[in-house]
Amino acid sequence: MHVPDKELENRVAGKLNWDRSILPSRIIVRAHNGSVTLSGVVGTRKECAQAEADARAVWGVHDVDNQLAVSRSGDSSADEKLAADCTAALNGSRKVPAGAVSVQAFDGWITASGRVRNSFERIAVRRTLSNVPGVRGVTDELRTSAGPDASKPAEGATKDQP
Repeated sequence: MHVPDKELENRVAGKLNWDRSILPSRIIVRAHNGSVTLSGVVGTRKECAQAEADARAVWGVHDVDNQLAVSRSGDSSADEKLAADCTAALNGSRKVPAGAVSVQAFDGWITASGRVRNSFERIAVRRTLSNVPGVRGVTDELRTSAGPDASKPAEGATKDQP
């Protein structure tokens, strides 16, 4: 029986959340036709291997592509400063609703979460964060509100220039 991709992603993420030997908040799970891709950053090789083993143990997973990076640096003070810089950049953007997005930083990688109104705001968040000095990459965990005007830019929003 084929498990839908979204359900498989949720099952694997749930399995990772129950494993106390890993920190799942920095792991992104994607599924396609029974194949699961793990990406993000973990602190140790053991954590990387355990995340893969957890994913393989989920019913419906046929293959695991482990793209997790291992980074021991994780300087918390540098991460805190980077997260503060990213929050300030988002708060200074006219294209992102104030307070709608929260950020976490780990070793230069930013995870953005929260709810934006449309894809224009989602793109604005990623662009804004990508332009903050020190950001190595952005993980998008944003939710988009689906509404009647979700395909239009927010009122007062300006169009990005190439």
